[in-house]
Amino acid sequence: MKRTLSIILTVVLFVSLLAVPAMAEEETKAIELKDAGMTLNFPKSYFETKGLVNGNGGNELESGLDIYSMELLYVAMTEDEFNDLFSKSDVADYTEEEINFYLDSVATLMMIYTLGPNKTIDDLCDYYSVLYDSKWEKEDCLSKITEVDGYTFYLYQDPVYQNSNSFRPGYAEEYQKLLGRTDEVLALSDFYAPVDRYADLAGSKLEFVTTDLDGNPVNSADLFAEHEITMLNVWASWCGPCKKELAELEEISHRLADKDCAVVGLLFDGDDKDAVDEARAEMEKNGVTYLMLCPPAEVEEILDVTSFPTTFYISRDGTFACPPTLGAYIETYEPTVDACLSGSGMSAPVPDPAPDESDGTTLGIGAFDGVMPNNGDTYCVYVANEKGDPVQGVVVQFCSETQCMMGKTDENGLAVFEEEPGNYTVHILKVPAEYEKDPTEYRIPAVYSDVSVVLKFK
Repeated sequence: MKRTLSIILTVVLFVSLLAVPAMAEEETKAIELKDAGMTLNFPKSYFETKGLVNGNGGNELESGLDIYSMELLYVAMTEDEFNDLFSKSDVADYTEEEINFYLDSVATLMMIYTLGPNKTIDDLCDYYSVLYDSKWEKEDCLSKITEVDGYTFYLYQDPVYQNSNSFRPGYAEEYQKLLGRTDEVLALSDFYAPVDRYADLAGSKLEFVTTDLDGNPVNSADLFAEHEITMLNVWASWCGPCKKELAELEEISHRLADKDCAVVGLLFDGDDKDAVDEARAEMEKNGVTYLMLCPPAEVEEILDVTSFPTTFYISRDGTFACPPTLGAYIETYEPTVDACLSGSGMSAPVPDPAPDESDGTTLGIGAFDGVMPNNGDTYCVYVANEKGDPVQGVVVQFCSETQCMMGKTDENGLAVFEEEPGNYTVHILKVPAEYEKDPTEYRIPAVYSDVSVVLKFK
């Protein structure tokens, strides 16, 4: 293919597009990307286009890396053309002409990187050199936008991804016009230090009333008071990575007992009988004996869970003791508990997971949120809603550096990709009408893995 698909085929609509008061003569629309420290303000006319203006990102490239990115794309086709193109249920149904048509219809409008106080352009280049297993030398494509509170913002403009020569008549002109408004957008936009989504947890308490899987009442205050630190592992019956770590969590629970600490599970979809039955079967298969809770009625309000599993660390008085762990990273749980016990609190550094010695890949916490290596010979993408029900008919894009596969989830919310091991990215391209699109780019290490995606209701 002509371009690196893992970069240019990131086509998901921003869902946080909000109208805000006029900031210039023309009314503007804002895209808030607080995790990356930016609120991009666009003149309203910017989106009044024949082609599609899509984007993704606004997240940390890898948890703890302190480098963030966002990308805005232009797709030279109408929304009807786009929806029609991605309406097929099987990747085998797509012709080479259709794939090439799509590739020839995408170009980058802007990409912005946020670098932390102790990060340099060399750190950014090193990150991509490791990710793509080849030297990444793009310093000449970066221009400084501004610096705020020690964070430096760079505009990335690579001619390779700003090529509209293959666009159909009319689209190339529109794309170039939007490209010419980049400075206008940046001048209207706000830049600030990235906002930690879990910063508000510091000093706050977790309080709830629920039952365990057997129906016995559980009060959180009494539960947490029993141990110095309670490791609350939030998982779901449909989550492959969650189920794979159950046996090791059982082993951890026995070791933590010697430190007056405990593992407690919370089955996020435990209000559904079928989910509970499936969870019981998994628990029995993996020898789980630690306490398993059903979700309290207000679980979505009291626990901000968007990645499964998510593990919280709660002190004896019910306060959050350390930053949560997003994803199934077994090797980090006990070191994090030790950090909590040391009294470092929410400022405690999150331990880095050890390298995967089988292939040299390092899975940084959050780097592959919702992704867990499996023992099979396929890549599996599981899509469920907030209730834990599988979502059928979701169009999934599975991309390597050289090609992109498309599939659709079946009645079990599963899309399977039979590819050779390698570094891939997964994007959700189309969802049923009742759901919001997930803008996340899921990066997969060079081992067969399961990807878990949760869709929010509109």
